[in-house]
Amino acid sequence: MVSVPRMLVVSSDQRMRKLLASLLREENYIVSLARDNGEALEKIKEKDFNVVIADSKLPYVSGERIVEGVAALNLCSKVILLSLFSDVESVLRLLQEGAYDYLKKPFVADELKILIRRALRDNGYIEEGEIFKHGLVGQRTRGPLIGKTLKMQKIFAKIQDVAKTDITVLIQGETGTGKELVAEAIHRLSPRKKKSFLRVNCAALSESLLESELFGYEKGAFTGAIQSKEGLFAAAEKGTLFLDEICGASFGAQAKLLRVAEYKEFLRVGGTRGVNVDVRLLVAAKNLKESVEKKRFREDLYYRLNVFPIFIPPLRERKQDIPLFIHYFLRQHSSFLNKHIKRISDKSLRCLLSYDWPGNVRELENVLLQTVAVCRKGIIADNDLPEYLQTQKMLPEESLFSEASFSFRRAKQEVIKSFERKYLKNALQNSRGNISQAARTVKMSRPLFYEKMKKHKLTSLNFKKNTHRCSKKQTVFPFLT
Repeated sequence: MVSVPRMLVVSSDQRMRKLLASLLREENYIVSLARDNGEALEKIKEKDFNVVIADSKLPYVSGERIVEGVAALNLCSKVILLSLFSDVESVLRLLQEGAYDYLKKPFVADELKILIRRALRDNGYIEEGEIFKHGLVGQRTRGPLIGKTLKMQKIFAKIQDVAKTDITVLIQGETGTGKELVAEAIHRLSPRKKKSFLRVNCAALSESLLESELFGYEKGAFTGAIQSKEGLFAAAEKGTLFLDEICGASFGAQAKLLRVAEYKEFLRVGGTRGVNVDVRLLVAAKNLKESVEKKRFREDLYYRLNVFPIFIPPLRERKQDIPLFIHYFLRQHSSFLNKHIKRISDKSLRCLLSYDWPGNVRELENVLLQTVAVCRKGIIADNDLPEYLQTQKMLPEESLFSEASFSFRRAKQEVIKSFERKYLKNALQNSRGNISQAARTVKMSRPLFYEKMKKHKLTSLNFKKNTHRCSKKQTVFPFLT
């Protein structure tokens, strides 16, 4: 089960606790607060925290106890220390004892955010916050519903709206898109969530067996029926029944389903008395309208079931969601196979984004399981992928995401990224490649400035070569965040 990153803030200063809590909650982290070492260690014993941020007015006293406590409990928490002091010996000693890193106060908010993200990444946590911002988490080990595209956001909104009602839902989409996960999410968000959620694949059963499974049978109804059997409709009383691959049901079973859908009543096989039932119906098919047009499905039943349609788009139409699935499945499969996969290479990501995924999310999950199994270096390389993905025609990077799916948020990020790069480049030009001087000019700490240089692939050597003076000093604009 995926969990949102948990942060523990330890500080005797109430204002500092509130400041850090507000900063971390803006990043959608779960934040717990502690006033002193004792309270912090008690909370660490009760819960697992991804990152512990310890603030100390005294020279590393709190930090020492927190680091010792985490080490004694054999936890994977990363400890970040905040201090007014810059005692090099104390810093080195704490880093050797297990502290992850430290920041001097006053610190820049971005500096702390970058350090936390790095700690999460080193701890095996790969941007899973995106899943919680852009998805509905399921309860099964197969994983959650994930998606940040506009199409998936609309589906999530529909799920939340229809879950409050009792109306029948028709879920359509290609194989492997997650129709069953949608059905589960509807049930778990509904008032029936404490009752049964039963499922049956209509295409996998013969006509007689399907009717017996759905409606049950009376004793003596056929050879071998030595006692009565309760069907799935009766077993799902007050709950939800999910009929997958409904187009595979025979016409006889369809006629009986029509009666249940209209009158909430059915007959057991071999029975003569109607059985009233209170069950919510959720049905799924690839394309039920097409089955009606081909005379394979009753038109009257189609209109009775198509009360609230939900169509799940194939993965090739929402490629922006692929990185989210990759991050999620890499973590799940790494844990299952007892491996530590740090990241996926850019070339491998392009391979996965260029492929059309006819098997959709299920195919992607299987490919990643196979890839994790053969990966030996902790980084997914392109030669770890199946051969048919390595030999496919690679799409150019700029065409991987269609213009239609290029969201406002992504556009805004690109504009800020472009501005930030020009801003840093301008500062380095004015300082002739002197990173410390450039950082002071733009009022950033040197580590933060250097981190942003790496992010934008800038190097000071390029600017040291340009030793000529500009005729007119360039203007450095205030940094926008």
